[in-house]
Amino acid sequence: SSFFSSLFFKKMYVSAWGNDSSIYAQTDQTANLCQVTFPGVYGYTGTQFMQVPVYNEVYDPNGNFNNSPFPAPAFAYEAPIAGTYAFTATGLVNAVANPFTGPAFGCVSIYVNGALVQQGVCVTNGVGTALYTAILAPGDYVQMYVQWSANTAFGSSITDASFTCNGAPGQ
Repeated sequence: SSFFSSLFFKKMYVSAWGNDSSIYAQTDQTANLCQVTFPGVYGYTGTQFMQVPVYNEVYDPNGNFNNSPFPAPAFAYEAPIAGTYAFTATGLVNAVANPFTGPAFGCVSIYVNGALVQQGVCVTNGVGTALYTAILAPGDYVQMYVQWSANTAFGSSITDASFTCNGAPGQ
């Protein structure tokens, strides 16, 4: 029925787990989409290229996201079929500068198969976002990172990170 796929039905959906109106049935989308978050503060570890351990699944109907550190690849979306995929990575960056070396910044980034493919605008204190669209092969994996400048000091962090596959082939 067209009623169950209508926007009206999706907006009137009530969750049994907290009545969160941001959760609704994605009846018009492929089951290969997903969204995962890191709902808190993830502190700078002293590593310039730091993977963000997004582990909290908001939705992942086909189980394409590995939300744990093992097995590798950790905290990664794995493309189930060949096609064009779109990803968004975002988080609130707070880069604390080393007082002896100058300003600091953090750049939300997207990696494919362990290599940097998209770096967002670098920010000192604000929302960092990276957008990436590409053709992936089955088994390619995509991860969220934050790249810190060499002047970054401990106390820097990324907060409320979110990683979304918002475009994918499939049924």
